[in-house]
Amino acid sequence: MASRQLHGKATVVRTLSLRRILLRALRITFWCCVHKYIICSVNFIDVLAAPFERILKGRDALIDGSILCFAAYMFVVRFNVFYVIFYNLSRLIGDLQQLLLSPAFASNTTQLVKGNPNAERIWKEASLIERWLKVEVKTECLMPEGPCCVMVAFTSSEIWR
Repeated sequence: MASRQLHGKATVVRTLSLRRILLRALRITFWCCVHKYIICSVNFIDVLAAPFERILKGRDALIDGSILCFAAYMFVVRFNVFYVIFYNLSRLIGDLQQLLLSPAFASNTTQLVKGNPNAERIWKEASLIERWLKVEVKTECLMPEGPCCVMVAFTSSEIWR
């Protein structure tokens, strides 16, 4: 993997390949499934409504603090999962764009391997699919590394960069 050196204020050098982009797409799919099947299965509005309903019906029960804490926790977790999904989705699109605009897929790619006749011959014989599977491009990417999971962002400044 490429070292994460900062070149400018808005760029990071990363090695891009189809395999890494597909792994990132699988990671996004995983977090979407976690959100849909685990987090959204708990309707925290109904959890919050039960104590208020008891009070409004005259049963005068105190609001359980753990219910409020659980609902607040679920709300924060949902926000963090949305952040991970959308940050990685925009980074995925940006990295795919950088890969497609790289010199490896230009019309004059034989100049990249000029000098070594064996490499030049292999590159000319390779189909576009073989190039997609084998090429790794080290390039400047516009989006910095984001969190790979919810618990990676330790401070709010990391979330809002």
